[in-house]
Amino acid sequence: MINLFVEGGVLFMSIISLLLLAMLIFIFSSRKDSSKEGRRPFQRTIQILARMAAAIGALSFLIGMYSGLSIYATNDLSPAILAGGVRVAMISLCYGLIVYLIGQIIILVDQRTRS
Repeated sequence: MINLFVEGGVLFMSIISLLLLAMLIFIFSSRKDSSKEGRRPFQRTIQILARMAAAIGALSFLIGMYSGLSIYATNDLSPAILAGGVRVAMISLCYGLIVYLIGQIIILVDQRTRS
């Protein structure tokens, strides 16, 4: 697991992990307010954090692909090396999307328990 974290890029993987941690902290700190009016900012904040995680994952993927393709264009590299680079670039994208899905599941569960 730590190997994937390092391969995916420590900077972007750390930012996505911090967003996940912020979502979890916000969930446990907002459980005190059980009124419907108090739940809307909760859901909105979770949505924003989840979308940021997906966007940062996509940004990391695009930066990785850009740098990988620019190296491929200037040097004579094999397609196998390029495929390995794509695999590494997709790690942060997948992690960002997993965090996004976790946020959406949290919102769905909260809506079902409140109604």
